[in-house]
Amino acid sequence: MTPLGVGLVGCGTISTVYLRNAAGFDSLRVVACSDADRAAAERTAVTHGLAACTTEELMRRDDVDIVLCLTPPDWHADVALQAIAAGKHVYTEKPLATSLDDGRRVIAEALEAGRLVGAAPDTFLGAGLETVHAALDGGAIGAPAVAETHLLAGPPEDWHPSPAFLYAERSGPLLDLGPYAITSAVALLGPVRRVTALATRPRETGTIESGPRAGTSFPIAEPTRVSRAGARVPPRMTPGVPPGLRVGEIAWPRRHTSRRYLAPWVAASRQRAPLRSPFAESSRAHR
Repeated sequence: MTPLGVGLVGCGTISTVYLRNAAGFDSLRVVACSDADRAAAERTAVTHGLAACTTEELMRRDDVDIVLCLTPPDWHADVALQAIAAGKHVYTEKPLATSLDDGRRVIAEALEAGRLVGAAPDTFLGAGLETVHAALDGGAIGAPAVAETHLLAGPPEDWHPSPAFLYAERSGPLLDLGPYAITSAVALLGPVRRVTALATRPRETGTIESGPRAGTSFPIAEPTRVSRAGARVPPRMTPGVPPGLRVGEIAWPRRHTSRRYLAPWVAASRQRAPLRSPFAESSRAHR
């Protein structure tokens, strides 16, 4: 099988993780990279044996089948649309777009062009959530009534050398952490119908604490704490029992005892079967 060629757009901090992991797959190979900062693209190219080019040049390359977009969120839709127009498939970091209209346009253009579009996160395909999914499918806990998630992490300025874009307009923890919770809940329970939420912005500025720009301040435009977001989703298992999604909190508190995300969990009513451990059987195959 001929590996699919990947063109990387955006050579920031997260690109090193993608490039390291990509080396473990025989089905694809990263062939080129681009960045608004040409020097960043050239450094990445030298380190990983890629061709450094402009984004326009990358889109024209015959050996690029998939465009991997790792730019700041505001550029995700633009890069995706440019790639689709060039006949490429797209995989982008979360979120797919920073507005509903842009997200719908990306999907519509991809369908029209016969291209595939994927977006992070893919964590709902992991063993833990797949095991939960298998348990729900098997009726281990009856009809689920509520899914509740809490995602808390230390602020990115503690570790990211250039975190300002994560606090810019149409960014923040809701669009950076939120997709983990929402994607997991939708995969388990079904599409969202309605959403309500409360948000606060307790800080107006942040300070970079690592890297060469340590001590530099930056503005915070978006809320850094989103609480009690509620959504009604259609019944997934039993007619007449409307499950609900209650996102307890999505936040970047200034300080938190843990710098890792708290695991999501499902609280469900036991309306049919007694609880059986889902770990007794292997998890459901990926769909």
